[in-house]
Amino acid sequence: MRNKTIILLFFGLLYSASVQAQSMDSIPHHSFGPYAYAYPKTIMQMADSSVVGGFHLLNFTSDYYMYSEGYLMQKLTRHGARITDTTFINYKHFPSHFTGKYPFGQGNVHAELGDFVDGQSILRIQHFDDQLHFDDTLAEVALCEKPVKGAEPCMLLDEEGDLVLAFYDFEYDATHPETVHLAQVGLDGTIKLHETYPFEQIQFGLPLIGPKVFGTSPLRYACWGVNTNGQIQCLDCYVLDSLLHLTATYSIYGQISNAPQLPYQTYALQFSRNAQVLGEESGTILVGAAYDNSASIQGGSGMMLVRFDSEGNKLKHVVFPSPGSSSSPYEWPIGLEWSLDGNLYFSYTTSSSDDGTICVMKLDRDMNVIWQRCCLASGWGKELAFMKVLDDNGVAIMGNVYNGTEAFYLILNDDGHERVHEQACNFRPYACYPNPAHDALHLQYSPDVQPTQIELYDLQGRLVRTQNDHLESLNLQGLAAGQYVMKVTMEGGDTFTDKVVKE
Repeated sequence: MRNKTIILLFFGLLYSASVQAQSMDSIPHHSFGPYAYAYPKTIMQMADSSVVGGFHLLNFTSDYYMYSEGYLMQKLTRHGARITDTTFINYKHFPSHFTGKYPFGQGNVHAELGDFVDGQSILRIQHFDDQLHFDDTLAEVALCEKPVKGAEPCMLLDEEGDLVLAFYDFEYDATHPETVHLAQVGLDGTIKLHETYPFEQIQFGLPLIGPKVFGTSPLRYACWGVNTNGQIQCLDCYVLDSLLHLTATYSIYGQISNAPQLPYQTYALQFSRNAQVLGEESGTILVGAAYDNSASIQGGSGMMLVRFDSEGNKLKHVVFPSPGSSSSPYEWPIGLEWSLDGNLYFSYTTSSSDDGTICVMKLDRDMNVIWQRCCLASGWGKELAFMKVLDDNGVAIMGNVYNGTEAFYLILNDDGHERVHEQACNFRPYACYPNPAHDALHLQYSPDVQPTQIELYDLQGRLVRTQNDHLESLNLQGLAAGQYVMKVTMEGGDTFTDKVVKE
């Protein structure tokens, strides 16, 4: 059932640049062959530092009925983003997947949750090594007598080597889940905890997200979902103790006013776009979510990172305007996680049918940006992408591109290397917005770089404007409408170019 396969890769042009202390490797477009859709499901790091991504591959019948072809796992080198091994699991079901590294010793675990047998929901657990070889033992655990749907993602591997999972079941033709399940299962298949909650107690608009570690002193977990109160979205975060008992509910409403960057504005947070939640030991909560204030005078959209107290009151928020070059950007959070040195990694994507920008930033605990990088490639991200914090800092991100039949990988190493590997994509330490622009293009630089000059060229290569100061904004007044090329020079001589559209 699990056969080794060879996957063809199509690489772009490889070249180098020198940017501070991060190194980046990527596979911008990776074809999966004759499949209608590649659905990203899991990403992990192995003991040998390699990164493993997993995709559910789908096809359609002649009458457009979707069916499963199977699950593909791919192993990538940490540096160079080169795929070295693959494993394909062939089945016709649609389970929820998890892969993870043992918290102690050698080896990895793959788990599947689905209705494999007569509508009964089964958790399947199998072990594999760093060469993606699966052993012959398979633990099967019956968790529910009804078909269930897993949360997204639906499992984590705790420090004791147990799986903690969240899922929910439906009555036939029901419009919402009947029961929410939280379970802790040993890797030998032993059910250690199994708590159920009626939908009236844990409510959410689909899908449920989690579980996720919310705090460690004491150990707490969280899952969350989106509800609507009138016309206002509400993010409900449910906190559970180590015995999976529900202990608290955070209700956060999706309107934020008076950001430091744009005072007197009201932002509508788009929680339904994969909002990211992160707990803090102090009991406060961090939320990363897309925002939209297009109804205001200035308009615009982007991403926001907000700190709330236990009553859902806003304590602090930071706005990141959309860095995308599309005239109609669409933002989607990817990940929000603690780094191993006690800071934060936050990543999100802005994309349209022909452009995509993935932003990765590192912030301190007070939400000040330490550095940020914007990685550009056609069609990157959309709403399906996952982030994994690497063992020695840095992140790995995987997702699908616009057409859904291809995938991308991005590995950003926060490792002190003085070089950046780029593969058919751009990698810059600033965001520029809005684009297209009327009178001015704004630039938001990473704190660890210093710009010295901005030049603007027309498409015939003629220099039409130069700025050596006030480099947070490029003046476009007096220029004819059309396309231009902006060249930004940093202290030390590094240069970056972007297409700019003047309306």
